[in-house]
Amino acid sequence: MTARRPTPRSPDAVLRAHALSYPEASEDFPWGERVVKVRGKVFAFLGRPEEGGLGLSVKLPGSATLALDLPFASPTGYGLGKSGWVTARFSPREKPPIGLLKRWIDESYRAVAPKTLVAGLTGGGRGAKGKGQPPTDAELKRRLGAAHAAYRALLASLPRLEREWKLYSKKAGFTLRLKEGERTLLYVQPQDGDFRAVVVLGERAAKAALASRLPSRLHEAIEAARPYVEGRSVSVTVRGAPDLRDVRSLLSFKRA
Repeated sequence: MTARRPTPRSPDAVLRAHALSYPEASEDFPWGERVVKVRGKVFAFLGRPEEGGLGLSVKLPGSATLALDLPFASPTGYGLGKSGWVTARFSPREKPPIGLLKRWIDESYRAVAPKTLVAGLTGGGRGAKGKGQPPTDAELKRRLGAAHAAYRALLASLPRLEREWKLYSKKAGFTLRLKEGERTLLYVQPQDGDFRAVVVLGERAAKAALASRLPSRLHEAIEAARPYVEGRSVSVTVRGAPDLRDVRSLLSFKRA
């Protein structure tokens, strides 16, 4: 099918070119929608060529929970949201965060492509190089300040969890993902003077937590968290021991 190509240097043109830069990536138009595939499997939906604005749907097995906190993101329809697919939409007047969307395309390609193709990648498509390095403990100590002690105490209390630094957003910087097998238990996002701990509670865990004698501030945080297929992303800003107790309380419901 022949379709109108996006205007050069437009956001959709930039994302299209980026997606097509990956090994064995190809463009197709099933249902009249522009998609990019690798060996027959879609890893990026780029919307219909005639539609205004920008739309992008990608598979984010690692960062969907954090992505869905963004105002322009929502679970992809047709049941794909249950498998970690996220859709971002922008009106013609909005300026999309191209760097972030490129990283989402990268994560989606790595989730869909055969391991043999992924093994040949570095930080992006053909010829791309990885950007930036996770913070060292010395850098974290300078940034977190007094909250660094709580950060160290949190990690010490979870010694068996796999730790993985991920750059989900250039603006926010690196986020630490703590996993138990294939299950993500906690996200830790360093900030100036504190850090943000995000625990994703499934509906059963959220109901149990709300029925418990947790402090009212945690009840309010759970109720305020938007429900998604993955659960509710409950965020706690940690500066010291009292905040750390809140995180551990949420984790107890997550792991129950």
